[in-house]
Amino acid sequence: MEGDRGSAESYFRAILDNIPAGIIFFDKNGKTIYKNKKVGEIVGSPENIAKESGCSKELKNLISKGMQFRNAMWEKNGRFFSVDGIPMQDGSIIIMNDVSEKIYAENALKENERKYRILTESSPAGIVILNGNSCIFANKKFREIVGYDSTDGKNITDFVHTGDVALIRKKIDEAMEGKDTPSCTIRLVDKNGKVAWTEINLSLVNYEGKKEVILNIADITKKKMMEEELDLSNKKMKEIIEREQRFIEDISHYFFNPLCIAKGYIDLSLKEATPELKRKLEITRTAVDRVETVVKHVVMEGKIYE
Repeated sequence: MEGDRGSAESYFRAILDNIPAGIIFFDKNGKTIYKNKKVGEIVGSPENIAKESGCSKELKNLISKGMQFRNAMWEKNGRFFSVDGIPMQDGSIIIMNDVSEKIYAENALKENERKYRILTESSPAGIVILNGNSCIFANKKFREIVGYDSTDGKNITDFVHTGDVALIRKKIDEAMEGKDTPSCTIRLVDKNGKVAWTEINLSLVNYEGKKEVILNIADITKKKMMEEELDLSNKKMKEIIEREQRFIEDISHYFFNPLCIAKGYIDLSLKEATPELKRKLEITRTAVDRVETVVKHVVMEGKIYE
């Protein structure tokens, strides 16, 4: 029986020594009565936990008062350990788990989130993340466009001109379905009713198993105003050109027709005129030709010269 008991104990110790967590048994006086192999790798000596760790208070309360604790953190040589203390009838157990990779990953995620937040907050484009139609994030530029300090609890349609609500909903649905969604022009309205013209690009992302839509928003209000001013200038220029064309046509009609008639009568009169009258008619014909030449230059070149 004693052999069986010893064999079972050896088997039990072998199991504990191969567990990836550090395990320490204390008696009710705080004396170590067992530590597995992992403890030596982590702390060297169980006493180092109380001396070096940030959970010494919890350890003292566990040993002296039987107060259980969980997830006390301890850092040693750049490694992080989660320490649990469990009271027992004749002592207590300490379980130590190496959570360094988890901590590193969490810290890296926090750092990435910090950098992402800095990037998005300094972006010249508005950035909005949607869950459905709800705004779960909006950067500084977007808040400036719509004139709100916070977009919490609001839908993207709360900021969209009524004439563009159907379009933005359609684009969000397409993005959620994974379809290619070309950029679209959407009017946003701030809290004072001022309209801003924007160009919006939508893309689908999966974050922690959830589908979310990111909106990149460029304020093109100034560009739109310049386009409208250019359109107005083009219309005015077109009107000027049309008036000029009508003016030329009027000149052609009101000048050339009478000049042609005058030349025709002069030519007829020259055939029957006396020498004295013929000389006068020829002078008159020369003057008419000069006028006709000037009018042609005005019509053809817009310049007055013979």
